[in-house]
Amino acid sequence: IFKCGIPNYVADFVSVMNWIDSEGQSWASSEYDGKYVVLPSGELQIRNVSAEDGFKTYKCRTKHRLTGETKLSATAGRLVITEPIGGSIPKRASLIDPILFVNGRIVSV
Repeated sequence: IFKCGIPNYVADFVSVMNWIDSEGQSWASSEYDGKYVVLPSGELQIRNVSAEDGFKTYKCRTKHRLTGETKLSATAGRLVITEPIGGSIPKRASLIDPILFVNGRIVSV
């Protein structure tokens, strides 16, 4: 599961519109193709992970509900696929891409 990093101070005004991979394919919250699903929380879940998924990167696109402005994350998440070691559980990935709003406009930090 990938999570788009949205700072708490703007979380009430910003939501995840969709996720885009490095090949240009995108998924919105209303779509589900059996492998990729955008959860109601805005997180991207990848099901039945294969080695191919590890070669792609994933970015989120957010939208400010008051201004309508959208922003594609400056950083991308990558799925790291390894063989299970002992009894270790899967680790959660997270995109940390702070968004700053100044006078109603999105400014990268």
